[in-house]
Amino acid sequence: MINLPTSEQAGGRVKWLGVDVGTPIGKMGVKLSTPEQVANMTDYQMPDGKKEMVKVDVGERNPTSEISLITSELGELDSGKQVLSLITAFPGGTNVDGVELPIDRGQFASKGLYFMITKSNALNETFNKHLNYLKKKLLIENITDDWFKDGSFSTYKKPAVEQYEIATEDGVLKTLEGEQAYKKGYYVLTGPKGEKYSMPPEKFNELKDDLGNGKCSPKKIMKIAKLADHDGSVQTSWGAKLDYTAGNDYIVKHGPGDYGVVKKDIFDTTYVKS
Repeated sequence: MINLPTSEQAGGRVKWLGVDVGTPIGKMGVKLSTPEQVANMTDYQMPDGKKEMVKVDVGERNPTSEISLITSELGELDSGKQVLSLITAFPGGTNVDGVELPIDRGQFASKGLYFMITKSNALNETFNKHLNYLKKKLLIENITDDWFKDGSFSTYKKPAVEQYEIATEDGVLKTLEGEQAYKKGYYVLTGPKGEKYSMPPEKFNELKDDLGNGKCSPKKIMKIAKLADHDGSVQTSWGAKLDYTAGNDYIVKHGPGDYGVVKKDIFDTTYVKS
């Protein structure tokens, strides 16, 4: 690579920037989004150089066929050849999707640029102090159909009578699992301990038998459940975000990719293990 023409040579630095070697050389650690989206990502202080504050997120890095090499001039040999000292080499060039990388990494976020941390690094102890949010994000991703393969059991709801009302306007409920928004026409139900929760009409018809006069009971539908082994949250099929904590909540699988959260004491009261 050092036999190729240099990109820059000034101030004692010799640089080859964004040299395309024609085949994937590695993965680019910087990605582009909008400055507004990047502003909501996690802060991280770079451990080297000027220790600038940057933004990071968890995900996959993009492969690149470009590589950059930055060296420092040390002098010349008797033969006239330059002696260079390696400063850094990294996959990628001087821009990401057409946006030039600022020299000051502290300016990355204002340009919509952020660093992509792989899942393995996000779980490494060296990132614990700065990336607690990212670790929680990974735990949320652990609730998949595969998560139920070990430690789960079959269950169904007891045929207990519940009260319901049909919402006449949009609103927000304070449930045991966090705030839950509902829309006009949603069913707002009252559980055995007076807890409130909501669901859209199609979900109500799928899960409940309407007994009339504002009363309903659960249909006997076999489901899979498992006690949470970590803290996190799930997104329901109707858009609600439900928080859970390890040992305190059961995750109930209604169907493929469709999950709910039930407090342990309520689950023990309202569900039958089979």
